[in-house]
Amino acid sequence: MNNLRKKIGLLHGIGKKIFFWFLIFSLFPLILSIYQGYTNSSEALKQKIFQQLTTVAEYKEYNLMNFFEERKISLKSIGASYHDLLVKALNEKLSAKRKNSVLKELLRNLSKKDFEDKNGYDLSIIGRDGKVVAAVDPTQTGSDKSETSYFKNGKNRTSLTIYYHFSKPNIVLSTPINNDEGKFLGVITQRVNTDALFSILEKEKEKIGFSGKIFLVNDERTVLSEKELKTNPLKNQTAENEGAIKCLSGENGVNIYRNQNSEMVVGAYRYIPELKWALMCEVDNKEAFSPLLTLKKQALSFGIFLFFIVVAVATYITQGITKPIRNLVAASRGIGRGDLSRRVDVTSSDEIGQLALAFNQMAEELEESYKNLERKVEERTRELKSTKDFTENILESLSAGVFVVNKDLQITSWNRDMELRYNIPREKALNKDLTEILKDIKKEKIYWVIQNVIETGKPKEIYRERSSFLIKEERIINYKVSPFKGAGQEVLGAVIVVEDVTEEVKLEEEIRSHQNYIANITENSADAILSLDENNIIKTWNKGAEHIYGYKAEEIIGKHFEILVPEDLKKKGEIEKIIKETLEKGFIRNFETERLTKDGEKVAVALTRTVIKNSEGKVIGSSAIVRDITEKRNLQRQIIQSEKLSAVGELTAGLAHEIGTPLNIISGRAEYLLSLVGKDMKIAKDLKIIINQIDRITSLIQQLLKFTRSEKREVKPININSVIKDTINLLETKLDKSRINIKTNFSAGISLIHGDENQLQQVFVNLLINAIHAMANGGEIKITTQPDVKNHKILVTVKDTGCGIPEENLSRIFDPFFTTKEIGKGTGLGLAVTYGIIKDHGGDIEVSSEVNNGSEFTVRLPVKDSIVRVQGFEDSRVQVVNNFLIPPLEKGGKGGI
Repeated sequence: MNNLRKKIGLLHGIGKKIFFWFLIFSLFPLILSIYQGYTNSSEALKQKIFQQLTTVAEYKEYNLMNFFEERKISLKSIGASYHDLLVKALNEKLSAKRKNSVLKELLRNLSKKDFEDKNGYDLSIIGRDGKVVAAVDPTQTGSDKSETSYFKNGKNRTSLTIYYHFSKPNIVLSTPINNDEGKFLGVITQRVNTDALFSILEKEKEKIGFSGKIFLVNDERTVLSEKELKTNPLKNQTAENEGAIKCLSGENGVNIYRNQNSEMVVGAYRYIPELKWALMCEVDNKEAFSPLLTLKKQALSFGIFLFFIVVAVATYITQGITKPIRNLVAASRGIGRGDLSRRVDVTSSDEIGQLALAFNQMAEELEESYKNLERKVEERTRELKSTKDFTENILESLSAGVFVVNKDLQITSWNRDMELRYNIPREKALNKDLTEILKDIKKEKIYWVIQNVIETGKPKEIYRERSSFLIKEERIINYKVSPFKGAGQEVLGAVIVVEDVTEEVKLEEEIRSHQNYIANITENSADAILSLDENNIIKTWNKGAEHIYGYKAEEIIGKHFEILVPEDLKKKGEIEKIIKETLEKGFIRNFETERLTKDGEKVAVALTRTVIKNSEGKVIGSSAIVRDITEKRNLQRQIIQSEKLSAVGELTAGLAHEIGTPLNIISGRAEYLLSLVGKDMKIAKDLKIIINQIDRITSLIQQLLKFTRSEKREVKPININSVIKDTINLLETKLDKSRINIKTNFSAGISLIHGDENQLQQVFVNLLINAIHAMANGGEIKITTQPDVKNHKILVTVKDTGCGIPEENLSRIFDPFFTTKEIGKGTGLGLAVTYGIIKDHGGDIEVSSEVNNGSEFTVRLPVKDSIVRVQGFEDSRVQVVNNFLIPPLEKGGKGGI
């Protein structure tokens, strides 16, 4: 009964007050800390889930956009690869037989492309009238597509069109076909393999959880996914939820909402403007926030546990405070009862009694002081233990690995994440040396960082360290090492936080790899690709631009693009025209012009320029694609020249037959009459004029006949130097009479060629006669020969100082009957015959000229590999090395006449 009263007494008087206030001041900060920790963890988890879903959505959006961009580039590549066949197939003037042959060849190439392309199929060629001219699917040939959206969209630009068949989306890419003059001929179309499209969504879907879903929603809010279209092709599932509605209005974001099945989900959504679709990434709300529920249970359990601990501590402390008072009362009572062993019994009030009383009071004060000191030590110990338990519980709830070592590198703490991630139990790790648990840690940088932190007391961090000492597989880790200090700020050890970022780094590297792939396509393009700011200053410059213009990027970036425009085009206002048209239309396509290289040479180019706008629609610059079409123009000129010669040949064949016989009759009759006129000189003179003119016409016809039939040539090994020397000797008298000096520079190692010596001599006779006519007042002709070993050719140049050829006539000088000489002084066939002979020998001829500064003709003749001996060359000192004739060197290396 007495003990019961003592226990009840704890909750009365001073015991009640101590107990109550201790509970208030102990539980309030603990509850507040638990609540704050739970709130912060909850918000951090929510942001992590949102960030993870957003990253996946952005990655899938990037893959989709990259997929469609690759499909467009592929379709454009098909149009460029078979451009000539496409133009011929769509040529309305082409004969039926020829067109049928072209279509067969085109269809064979398209079928091959269609078979090789796993992401696209059903290639079709549609004419300007909307009818299918050729298609991989033969049932489509001849069908009318003029009212289809993809035909209309593909007339002006490469476009993407979507239509639906039994709820399944059909995606068609189309791009225009234009001829060399930019005239619209038709459209190329190709269907996109939607299975490949949906496979992009399904890939790596497990990263967003077991209940994760990635699907598309079209502008009618219909769910598009591979699973839905295969299992329910005729059933439309409508996405009437907050995420899809916001996304289809053009908004990107992430949120918690109720999906079309009335389930709460966490969803990230991205709007794809080109498709006008929404990309949705959703995961069930319960699965996403399951760690939060676990954390809530842990926090509640921890709070209940702390409550009972605090009540027990409060009871103990209250009892500890009241007990000394009760003991003092008991001791006083014992002294009153004469218990001298406990206290000195004061029996009198004299000096001894006063001393005894003073002694007893001193003993009581010492005993009370000792008890108070012991109580404070116990209180402090319990506070430290409570704080340690709280700290360890926080460490256990962290999603990162944390462990603590003392100054001797012995492990004193090892949280749950370290146990689970690296399969090392806490009981095995605690109080063990760090190198004993992590045997290979001395090979890693982190070991020496931990030692340095303990020695210096300064925290350090290591980002993205590749480590394999924790597990056998190499992982990428972020380390944070902080010193662990005591009350006196002395370093007691170190706290190490281990954050595994391997997956995040892999995702970053994959995204960076895709970005580099797209950048490499631009940088290594054979065409020049450059960008300009709003002031037409060059900002980027790829390798194709370096090849065409000769400027390195560091030489040209920062300069105005007018540095590339020739002066004559600047004066004509081409710069202003291009800028104006680009700004008005947004682009300028395949504009053929000329540009200047670094060396000052002009190069023919086709220019495509497009404006660049920011998200607000403001023009911030432009991009330009420039293609070198010099070879294309040269080929066109050669084709035109060949067509002209062919036409002249057909005309000549007819004229030779129709005119030759009457001329022979007239010539015969004139000679007969000449034999009869006797001494009548006037008639005889007139008849001789008739006969001479008939001979002139006959000679002209014979020259023309060289275009229609190949004369039998006497082909043999020829030293071109000897041919030119013989030609000069032949014209020596005419050259001296015209006051023209000839300088020659013949290569000593000139190669032998196979050819007809007489025909080649005619070539150089024609070139020298033309040069003589161009220098009415005398001048100089320089003839040079040199080997082109790399291309297996001989180069011969004939340069004069004559009147030159106007630029407008340069493209026509090899045309038959074209001449600038007076009537009766030239037939216009000399250079045409020269052109034909050189072509017949497998060579080519070029001319460059400037009015009043002379002309230069360059002849290139191929070297034949079969020559092993030099026929007709009697100099015993001549050698043939690698098919090149090596005569003895002449003094000075030059000859002259």
